[in-house]
Amino acid sequence: MLRALIVLAAVAGAAATAKGVLPLDSLTFDKIVDGSRTVVVKFDKQYPYGEKEDEFKKYAEAIAASSVLVAEVGVQDYGDKLNDDLRERFGVNKEAFPAFRIFKKGSTTPVAYTGDVKSDALLRFTKDEAGVWLGLQGCIEVFDGIAQRLSSGAITADAALAEAGAALAAAPDAEKKSAEIYVRIIEKIKSVGPTFPAQESARVTKLKEGKVAADKKKLLDLRLNILSSFKAAKQEL
Repeated sequence: MLRALIVLAAVAGAAATAKGVLPLDSLTFDKIVDGSRTVVVKFDKQYPYGEKEDEFKKYAEAIAASSVLVAEVGVQDYGDKLNDDLRERFGVNKEAFPAFRIFKKGSTTPVAYTGDVKSDALLRFTKDEAGVWLGLQGCIEVFDGIAQRLSSGAITADAALAEAGAALAAAPDAEKKSAEIYVRIIEKIKSVGPTFPAQESARVTKLKEGKVAADKKKLLDLRLNILSSFKAAKQEL
């Protein structure tokens, strides 16, 4: 039944919806966003375009292989005002379009996204809130596992350093740079404490907001991706 609903909704909204995104309306919303899965919903004007829409498309394609469902509610501000009732129901301001809400598995109460509409930032938000491994740029699954076990208290910083050191030694050349960042973060957690990832994320985010060259911004994004691994609790996809 659910599969049939998804197919029907996708066919109905295919022309106006990004690839990998399920269109929802007032009749289908509660059948899909019912707490049985994690769903990220974008509220937007009915026919969005521009840089933010391009970033959303990148995000939707990047997350497609995960267990997270990405959906979209297109809102009309004329005529029948299609789906404006959903916009009002979830307190979405039209001036804030595109607005993102994540409905976590087990809940129908959304968490609002308040960051920039950038693919990497949306992926980090989803990873943090949904607790799924998304393979963000620069992230390595074996190191993410170490990071998450350290963050949850399952292992000590010393044990994490030992594991990370062994993984670094075995890492292929293409992953060495990222692997070294994981090791340095774990070292900082050992010396500064468990609050380091959050503090460092705030510092790096502030740096990004300043005048930074494009190549430097890429490196900062990569660091933020890796730092996010020390906050999210991993789930099976």
